[in-house]
Amino acid sequence: QLEKAYEELDRFVYSASHDLRAPLMSILGITNLALIEPDVQSQNEYLELISQSVKKMDIFILNIIDYYKNERGKSNITNIDFQTLIEDARLSIQYLPEFNNFKINIHLLQDAPFFSDLVKLRMIFNNLITNAVKFQSLNIPDPKLDIFITVSQKQAELVFEDNGKGIREDDLKQIFTMFYRADESKSGSGIGLYIVSEAVKKLGGQIW
Repeated sequence: QLEKAYEELDRFVYSASHDLRAPLMSILGITNLALIEPDVQSQNEYLELISQSVKKMDIFILNIIDYYKNERGKSNITNIDFQTLIEDARLSIQYLPEFNNFKINIHLLQDAPFFSDLVKLRMIFNNLITNAVKFQSLNIPDPKLDIFITVSQKQAELVFEDNGKGIREDDLKQIFTMFYRADESKSGSGIGLYIVSEAVKKLGGQIW
């Protein structure tokens, strides 16, 4: 556990210095350009670029907060309403530009109540749903995510199946590694799937 903590700390320091400084330097550069730009329309375009950089920083900070909650937070066991859980996740990402034409289909088969840690499950659903939206295939007219939930007396099995880009074979072994990015073309902290994996482990589950 100590070796794991040191390794994560090293990765965190490197990533924080890069993922927080890069947007800041971008904001500083764009601000300097805006200050010498007399055209109001061009200034508005600069403001939009600044807004995008701020959103990148916000995503990174929110992921770090989730990581802390997952590692240090106390468990809060409650009866889980999967429909509400997914709807909350949907509402939290509806502002994403990629979300406009995206459909989320829920297939729930539940014959017993399911008690678990709501905070950890929310992290799992939010991250996996967000990934499906962000990494959808632009060549498909009907991007979608099907979530299959089967709850029995013994366990809950969750299957997230989308028709997006997919994951390269070479990346499969590393996608749950802290700060690993399988697709550099998209903005992200590289910590989302790591948080998902750690949350699943703390709930006594498995993910693949």
